[in-house]
Amino acid sequence: MWERIDRALLQVFEALDESPLTDDVLARKETHELVNMTIANLPDPYGVVLQKKYVGGASLADLARDMSVSEDAVKSLLARARRAFRDTFLILSEAKS
Repeated sequence: MWERIDRALLQVFEALDESPLTDDVLARKETHELVNMTIANLPDPYGVVLQKKYVGGASLADLARDMSVSEDAVKSLLARARRAFRDTFLILSEAKS
């Protein structure tokens, strides 16, 4: 499920540069800003690993090698980071409303 959401978010971010500024795009821009704000409010290990994986396109093997841990450890870290992202995103989005 997260991989589908991640792909959808990346498509939204890419479309921001190519689409006219319609109400739909503006709403996506707000979402983009909220995603960036969420990542900025995460502890470093979480924000870094999420950016490397989902923005930078790093593989699990790349992340494991860079962090000197096993791929299972990276999977576990990504799972915790996604939960933290979701919780933080919900808090920030409610605060923004």
